[in-house]
Amino acid sequence: MCRSDRDCPATRKCCSNGCGQLCMAPVLGKVLAGSDAVAPCIAVKPGACPAVLRGSLGPCVEGCHSDSDCSKAEKCCSTGCGHVCKPPKRPGICPTLQRPGLCVEKCSRDAQCPGGQKCCRTGCGRICMGVIPRAPGGARADVQT
Repeated sequence: MCRSDRDCPATRKCCSNGCGQLCMAPVLGKVLAGSDAVAPCIAVKPGACPAVLRGSLGPCVEGCHSDSDCSKAEKCCSTGCGHVCKPPKRPGICPTLQRPGLCVEKCSRDAQCPGGQKCCRTGCGRICMGVIPRAPGGARADVQT
């Protein structure tokens, strides 16, 4: 794991693998105009991969190696055993419910919900709900500090 190129050995760069940052061999790319530098890492698409639940494993296949192997907005995400292309999680957090909601499964992932909504747990099922945005720094935007 790394946070910047300084955390890596001299021949490696700190790059995203879709699940976090790792020291990797640089991917040689086009020389930048007026520079001897090369593109150090493959472009990473915006968004975050869905979490891999502890104790669960998805398919043990390597369906992708980086986000650029995936179509449209999909990202190359870990399954806990391999990597596959998946739609990214939507930003924001689900609201906290005061009591259990509907016992129905209306969705299983954010991509099944309209824009601006996430697939949220109700305590008994999952439904599409409006999200609470995160303020810069990760705090909930609706909480006064």
